[in-house]
Amino acid sequence: MSGTFTNPQWYRSIHVSMDISNACFLRALDGCYNRYADRYEAVFGDSFDLAKADFAVFHAPYNKLVQKSFGRYMYNDQLRGGAPVAGMEDFKDLSVEETYENKGFLKQLVTASKDKYSDMVQPSELITKQCGNSYCGSSHAGLLSLITNKHKELKDKRALVFSYGSGLAATLFSVKFGDTSHIAETANVIERLNARTKVSPEVFTKMLSDREESYTKFDYEPSQPISELQKGTYYLQKVDDKERRIYSRAFHTQAGAAVRIAPQTMIPLKPIPNSCSKFTPLLSQSMRFMRRFARF
Repeated sequence: MSGTFTNPQWYRSIHVSMDISNACFLRALDGCYNRYADRYEAVFGDSFDLAKADFAVFHAPYNKLVQKSFGRYMYNDQLRGGAPVAGMEDFKDLSVEETYENKGFLKQLVTASKDKYSDMVQPSELITKQCGNSYCGSSHAGLLSLITNKHKELKDKRALVFSYGSGLAATLFSVKFGDTSHIAETANVIERLNARTKVSPEVFTKMLSDREESYTKFDYEPSQPISELQKGTYYLQKVDDKERRIYSRAFHTQAGAAVRIAPQTMIPLKPIPNSCSKFTPLLSQSMRFMRRFARF
């Protein structure tokens, strides 16, 4: 197994080998898709292909990789005896292993799957395109995006959900939806995205520089203001001289004045009520949704 991230010097940022990382991602996706198809056929006694699903949700490091990934679903269907993918004649001599890094092959997959991609994948891209890669939350952000965009027509529809970790742990499962309108209403995704604070490129660059300078530091308090944090947001208050990270939670927009009385006389924070947090009820709703609707 190839490694995708290396960290030869612990005090510096990790290095990413993109070609290897992408190949590992696509290889894991192929394995999950074929095992899912085998399981589906064993359970239902019916052949499986992409037409059995209505939507596809992906872990989304960046959008081009998602496009290639969806194309591989169609390619795997072809390998399993399904309909051929348009334009594959020029690549018939490639082994499966060679297809992971062949740029011409991957480009053709994206082209051939473009129409289906628009219908099956784009509705799940709202949050990931607006916010970027959320890592462990990426596939769930895609699922929530799909519910936000399509909740009025999701009942009895099936979505394939591919989740991936850079340690090459991956899974593919399906969700068959019931009524999801209450989840869309609770999450209120579009309004929350529109409520974000805009800053200039100069301010954003300064924020990134501050983060870089604080990497591996201890016995310090972050300098970035917390006055605009949403209710219930956890934030790093300080890293002490023993390298322990101490967090607080914002109760209102002036949380700094309420919480930082003095380092030696910190008032313990009480748990924030569910009604005061936008995230707590959303998470609990999501967990109930997954328990109720996540089935074959």
